[in-house]
Amino acid sequence: MIALQSFVRESSWYIGSAQSLDPDFRGYGTFIVTTLAVPNATLQLFFLPFLTAPIKWDAAGLIAMDTIGIARGWRVMDHYGHLSGAAFGRCLLLRRTVPLGEDSAGHSSVFFERDVAYYADHRDLPDPPWCDLVLYREWTEVAARLRRELAQADVAIVSSYCPDGLAAIGALRRARTPCAAFYDIDTPVTLAGLDSGGIDYISPGLIPRFDLYLSFSGGPALGIIEDLYGSPLARALYCSADLRMHAATAAPPRWCLGYLGTYSEDRQPLLERLLLAPARELQDNLFVVAGSKYPDTVRWPDNVSHISHLAPRQHSEFYCSQRYALNVTRSDMKSLGFSPSVRLFEATACGTPLISDDWPGIETVFSPGSEILVASGARDVIQILNEIPDDRRLTIASNARARLLKEHTPAHRARQLETYYHEARARRQSLKSANRRRIEFEEVK
Repeated sequence: MIALQSFVRESSWYIGSAQSLDPDFRGYGTFIVTTLAVPNATLQLFFLPFLTAPIKWDAAGLIAMDTIGIARGWRVMDHYGHLSGAAFGRCLLLRRTVPLGEDSAGHSSVFFERDVAYYADHRDLPDPPWCDLVLYREWTEVAARLRRELAQADVAIVSSYCPDGLAAIGALRRARTPCAAFYDIDTPVTLAGLDSGGIDYISPGLIPRFDLYLSFSGGPALGIIEDLYGSPLARALYCSADLRMHAATAAPPRWCLGYLGTYSEDRQPLLERLLLAPARELQDNLFVVAGSKYPDTVRWPDNVSHISHLAPRQHSEFYCSQRYALNVTRSDMKSLGFSPSVRLFEATACGTPLISDDWPGIETVFSPGSEILVASGARDVIQILNEIPDDRRLTIASNARARLLKEHTPAHRARQLETYYHEARARRQSLKSANRRRIEFEEVK
C-alpha cells in the first residue's frame, strides 16, 4: 500500500507564509513550483472553465511576457517581481527535491509493507532513500497512520499480492483519495485467478472502483482489463532498473552465460533448453544460475554454478561477470505477451547483452537482432556463444543500454505515472461535471 503525497501544498505554504515578500513574488513562486513539480498538469480558469491549457505553456507564456515587459519598459505589472518569484520557485524546487532522489519528481511517498518472516531475512531495501517505509505485523498497528496519510495523499496505490489488500482497498475507498490506483505486478496470474476465485487481493467487482489500473503487462491485457472487467483506465507501468545500483564495470567476464531468477516449474523447461543443454555441449565454458527454491532433483552440469541467493547490491557484479545474460519467460506471461521482466532492464543497465526466448511484444521493449538476441533452442544459443564476434556483442549491449536510457529508466516510469494520474483525474473531473450538468438540467425541467 503506497500513499503518494505532492509537496506542492507545502511549498505553496512556505512561499505564501513569507508575508514580507511581495504578493506577485509569492504568487509566481508558487506557480513555478507547481509547474515544475507537475509539468503535465492542465490549467483551468475558474471564470472561464471551458478553456484549459497545459500549465507549462501558461508558465512559458507568462515568463516571455514579463521578459518582453522589462525589455520594453512596461509598467502595467511588476515584471521584476514576477520573474524574481519564478526564479525563487525554481530554487525552492531544487532545494526540496534533490534530497528525495533523482526520480522523485518532487513527490514524497509512504510505503506500507507487512513484515513477513521470509522477506525480513531477504529484504531488498531495508532503508529505501525514496520513501518512508512503514513495516507492520498486524493491520491494526497501521490503520490509524494509514488514514492520516490517505487524508493528505494525491494518489493511493494498492498492489497485487498485498496480504492486506482488501482491507487497504476498504480504507482507500473510505478516504476518497483524489486518485485510487491498483498496481498489478503479475497481471497474467491476476487475470487467470479473477474468474476462478484463486486470488484474494482483488475481485472483479472492485476493478471498476479504481480510477486507474496499473499493469506490469501491456498490449492486449489492457483491453481485457478495461473491456471485460470494467476498469475506467488501464495503463502499462513496466518495471525498470535503478541506475545507481546497476552499472557496468571493467571486470572481465567469468561466465559465458548466466541467469538470475527463482525456480518456476513452468519456466524450468526453457532454462533446461537455453542454458543447461548448451552447457552440457560446451564443456570448456562456464555457466551460472542464481536463484532460490530450485529442487534437489535439478541436475546441474559440472560447468554450471548455482548460487542460492543474491542480494540486490550483488546483482550488478553478477551481471557484469557474464558475457551474456539469459532471460526466460513464464508460460502465462509468454502467452499474454508484453510482460518484460525486471532482469531485462537490470542486465542492460550493467552493459551485459541479453539472450531471450521470444514473446509477443518483445520488439516494443528492445529490438531483436540489434538490441537483444532471441533464441528458441539450444542450437541458437550455442551459435550465438560461438560465432558472434566480441565487437558485435558489445555493440548490441551498447544499443540496448542507449534504448534503456531513452525509454526505460525509473525517471521515465515516474513521468508515466504522473501522466496516468492526470488522465485519471481529468476523467473523474469530467464525470463530475457531466453529473452536475445532468442534475442542473433535471432541475430546470
